[in-house]
Amino acid sequence: MSDSMDHERGSVLALGLPDAELSDASRACTVVDSARSAIELLRILRYDLVVTSDQLPDMPVFQFVRRMRAAWPWQKWALVSSRLSTQDEITARTLGVMQIIEGAVDWDAVGHLATTLHEQAGNRRLIASGEQLLRPAGSSR
Repeated sequence: MSDSMDHERGSVLALGLPDAELSDASRACTVVDSARSAIELLRILRYDLVVTSDQLPDMPVFQFVRRMRAAWPWQKWALVSSRLSTQDEITARTLGVMQIIEGAVDWDAVGHLATTLHEQAGNRRLIASGEQLLRPAGSSR
């Protein structure tokens, strides 16, 4: 991938996924094994997408998501599960999941989603800066 493409690619944080799921992911994202490690990284780095397993070693997944969304309400996330109950799906959707991935992870699709989110965030920043420029002097809105 060219350097110009690398700057346009969305950033992904993957956590709690089994090694088999990560064989194609290491070049496409940052990988951590625990919710606490993910929270530490989220404090210092911005990711376009967080991809989490439904089974985390140090806390229940929805506890992690609630903490993440409380601290970073704009954070987009996806859930990987091999056996998602109806109640868990409802909970995930209530907490704003972007995508539920059942079975093997298609890292190309995850990368595409992250890139789309990255581009949308860039467009929102451009619109916001344009609105700032168009605002009359002395206007508070």
